[in-house]
Amino acid sequence: MNYLTPMNLKISPLPQEIDSYILSLLQSLPEKTQQLEKLKTSKIGHGIAGASSYKISSWDTTPFLDNFSKRQRTIILSAFGQAVRDRHFTRGNGKPLASATVKTAVDNISQTFRDYDRFDPRHDHEGNLSRILQQQFKGYKEKDPKQKHQKAIPLKLLRFAHESSKTPFVQSLSMLLIGAIFFCMRSCEYLKVPAQEDRKTKLLKLKNIRFFKNGKELPHNHLNLNSADVVSITYEDQKNRDKFNTVHLHKSKDPLLCPVKAWAHIVQRIRSYPGSTRNTPVNTFFINNELQQFKSKDAIDLLRASAEALSEKELGFTKEEIGTHSIRSGGAMAMYLAGIQVYTIQLTGRWLSDAFLRYIRKQVLQFSENISDRMVDQEKFLHIPEYAISSPSKNQNGR
Repeated sequence: MNYLTPMNLKISPLPQEIDSYILSLLQSLPEKTQQLEKLKTSKIGHGIAGASSYKISSWDTTPFLDNFSKRQRTIILSAFGQAVRDRHFTRGNGKPLASATVKTAVDNISQTFRDYDRFDPRHDHEGNLSRILQQQFKGYKEKDPKQKHQKAIPLKLLRFAHESSKTPFVQSLSMLLIGAIFFCMRSCEYLKVPAQEDRKTKLLKLKNIRFFKNGKELPHNHLNLNSADVVSITYEDQKNRDKFNTVHLHKSKDPLLCPVKAWAHIVQRIRSYPGSTRNTPVNTFFINNELQQFKSKDAIDLLRASAEALSEKELGFTKEEIGTHSIRSGGAMAMYLAGIQVYTIQLTGRWLSDAFLRYIRKQVLQFSENISDRMVDQEKFLHIPEYAISSPSKNQNGR
């Protein structure tokens, strides 16, 4: 068994210092102490998710810790959480990973236990999250630095980026960003991002983009593809495991900021390249006589250069406060301020809940528009008297 979790975390031994930490915790327990003292510390780490592959040749119950008690399994899971927190399985700047990231890793491991008909190692005997993990996650959250969300960008920034572009590279990239913001896309859906091969979400291809006019589908080689009424995009796989999710958008009245025209431009441009097929990614660009792909860094550079040119005074944020996630949040913000129903925003951005609301920035001036007037409209209201429950009389029931 090379994979313990649905997120493709592979089996490997834990670092020696974490092995020792786990072993010391287990040895502090009253039960099975003598047995644990005879175990090699490396065996305790087997089956805990890491970065390299490892095949189990002995002690075949180890991946699910069947030889340990419920409390011991919870403690081992807790130690794994600490190892994740300390970045023993990831590269980075040395700073602890966020509490939410640790919790997700622990949840993934636990889900695999359940997938193989084992008890959830997170839970106590009553089926509740164990107090050990409760306190651990609470402590992590309290120590986490204040989260800095990337600011949502307005559509005017993308209009400026495109209209001020001077090269085919920038023109094509800005059009890709315009197409992405209308669908509140994740960056890995339309750009080449680091470790893309390890991500659940798949990069969109030309075959995933379809156009319709008066209910009839237009082929990609249609001479007037940008005359379509609707553009339809199918996401074959996503991080939320929702497969083959299709989202449609109608054209807008704007000559530039229009999802239909943007995606028609993208498809026709890529189809003109030699060697392109229906499986060519949507971020493809032809340069130096070869097909290359727009990267997330390219998008960040363009967004920040445009923000700097427009100035903080006009936008309300600095260039350092935005990134590729600003496309997704910018789309959600634009729809919310336009009065689009929450459920429709969820469907467009493919959120499974109202989690998208965390992208809505209270600092945006228009967020509070008309709130005061609407409150004044409800200047008074009347409380209905509470229902009076009368006490049983002495004569009730014949007494």
